[in-house]
Amino acid sequence: MIGADDMQSEVTVSVSTDSMSRMTSDEVLKIAMAFEQSAYQFYSALAKKLEPDLRTLVTELAEEELEHYSLLEQLSRADDLMQFRYQAIARAPTTERFGSYIRLPDLQDVKGEDDILAYAEARERTAHEHYSYLAELTPPGPLRKLFAFLRDEEAKHLESVETRWAKTYSIP
Repeated sequence: MIGADDMQSEVTVSVSTDSMSRMTSDEVLKIAMAFEQSAYQFYSALAKKLEPDLRTLVTELAEEELEHYSLLEQLSRADDLMQFRYQAIARAPTTERFGSYIRLPDLQDVKGEDDILAYAEARERTAHEHYSYLAELTPPGPLRKLFAFLRDEEAKHLESVETRWAKTYSIP
């Protein structure tokens, strides 16, 4: 399993803005890994600056993102997917927005749990939408199954963030 120390310190992946382009599954996986890596880095750095009551939430979010990164890293090397690494697939219309989350936000902009939850919800919603498109655009086979799995994982995380937000603000 990949650990936090195994991640690169800088996230460097470029996302084409050509909406008509196609991408290889390898490119899609690299962008997804960078997305999860940047989230881990953001939440880890943020946890160090927060009061203990908020630190728990942010640490949990960081751990989830590290798990996503590790899963993607393992899947990117899986034997049954290796033959499909360079299969061209249609570029999802969410690719640019998804890629924009690779750039880390300024920690000075995060003032409290509401800001953290808003950011986490936006990230998880974008990831869910992106993987949903990829699952639709990819031909039947192991890659489609992978993207459907990731879509479902992000849906669970989105629900967790929304549940936390509801608890925080006592929304039934």
